[in-house]
Amino acid sequence: AAQPMGKAAKKKALLDWFHGALKADTDGARADFLKARDYVAVANVIRKHARDPKLKGAHADAIKLLDNKGHFLNIVDVVVKDGAADASKHWDKVKAHHRAKFEKAGGKDGVAEKKRAAREAKEAFKVLQKERAEREAKQKELAADRKEYRQKMDEVRLKGACLDWCNLGKCKFGDECQFKHPDELKGMLVALADKIKAKDVGGKKGKEREETERRKKRKAAKKEKERGGDGDSDGDTDDGGGGVSESEDSFDRAGKAEDDYDSEDFDSDLDVDVDKSTGAKTKRKKRKDKVLSVLPGDDGSDSDGDDEDLPRMVRLRKQKQREEAEWAKAERAAKKAKQAKILEKVKAARAAKGLEMPRRQGSRDRSGGRGGG
Repeated sequence: AAQPMGKAAKKKALLDWFHGALKADTDGARADFLKARDYVAVANVIRKHARDPKLKGAHADAIKLLDNKGHFLNIVDVVVKDGAADASKHWDKVKAHHRAKFEKAGGKDGVAEKKRAAREAKEAFKVLQKERAEREAKQKELAADRKEYRQKMDEVRLKGACLDWCNLGKCKFGDECQFKHPDELKGMLVALADKIKAKDVGGKKGKEREETERRKKRKAAKKEKERGGDGDSDGDTDDGGGGVSESEDSFDRAGKAEDDYDSEDFDSDLDVDVDKSTGAKTKRKKRKDKVLSVLPGDDGSDSDGDDEDLPRMVRLRKQKQREEAEWAKAERAAKKAKQAKILEKVKAARAAKGLEMPRRQGSRDRSGGRGGG
């Protein structure tokens, strides 16, 4: 069927057609309309019947007006105005339902706030997507730069060039370096190495490792200085043994990490060396025979007297083992006593009834035979 020309004519044709279909209940149009509970369902009813093959697309353009809320409400209001009474009442219920839903959502301001929140959430999601895309692009670029850096490093290695000469533009060994220093390769990887933040540039240690090395050197220098100061202060010794040598002082420092020793025990563990030329006395720790064991300090003995010389961790472990062994022994003794008590009760009960205790099944004579037979 030919469609009328103009937007107003198409809308009027749709109104006339659906008004008649609703009034006459053509193809169940009124029944479908009464089943619809909201605006979307009502619009779908109109679309469904307008796309009926019998109409041959006469209202194909007009049903696009239903996508606009204003046109949709105007179309339905006009259609049900002079149509069936039940259709008009049902449409009023649908509008009341949407009006109550609108008021529950906060009215105009509430709906506007929800739309604003949804719009902001959508924009935030777009920002996150953009940041993620930028981050992934940077990661891909960094991976490509690292791959290029490794390839160029392999090339200069094959040429026998100095890696510091290529990465830094200089070499601390100078003419004594065993690698080549061609002018065309001088500093060719400086920009690329800085771009990928290469740590071990030229096979040398990076900033973090260099800082670690500097800390170690400062610490070693400090210890050396302290050791030198201790040597100067302890250098003057008396013939009576009042002075303390460096070996004794280092032994004292090592002993501070362990448990405190009594002065008598400490002296008993030391030997005194006397220098014949100067007469100075020097204390040193007695050498003890080493005992091979599974763990350090474990010689297999159960005596508590030797535990004082062991580290704290080993002493605690041995003490825990002894406690566990004593606990297991007590448990076995208690279980055995309980079994004996039960056996005595059974024997007494059977003796009262004049019965003997049964022999265990499968028991043999002491001679080892299986019995008669």
